[in-house]
Amino acid sequence: MRSLMLLKLMIDLFFYGMILFFLIGIGFAMSFDSINIGGQTFDDLNPTIIVYMIFTIMRPVIFFLAIYHIKQLAGRFIKGEIFTDRTSRHLKMIGYGFILYSVVESIGEYLNSIVNSTGDTIMSGNFMGFNSAWFQFTLGLLFIFMDKVFQNANALKQENDLTI
Repeated sequence: MRSLMLLKLMIDLFFYGMILFFLIGIGFAMSFDSINIGGQTFDDLNPTIIVYMIFTIMRPVIFFLAIYHIKQLAGRFIKGEIFTDRTSRHLKMIGYGFILYSVVESIGEYLNSIVNSTGDTIMSGNFMGFNSAWFQFTLGLLFIFMDKVFQNANALKQENDLTI
């Protein structure tokens, strides 16, 4: 139980730290007259740059939501609510969050290559390591699989509670 409390504390610190740095970053970025993306300064906004900026802002927001559900899941575990519908829902939302994050990140990297005229394709990204979109996509699938396992365990628990 002590390690679970420490995990919850670390997740809380990480979550609130991310929000703080995101807000500071947005405030800092809004203080400039021109937009600087990847080392290039853009004074005029064309549709590609606007879409790229939207995807750039979507990435941390989706990641915040996934971490929020991890935070909620840890809180449920501390309360002893392991095989419940809410736990299952948090696992599913974490999974969908990581999958959506990997897709948005891949599209954002592709738009970055268009904006910066590097000519990279959508599959030119990082395929290795924990920061790759493929790993994040697989992690999302793992959480969705864990959701199914917890749903089955919840059904077995409810059936077992009825037989006693």
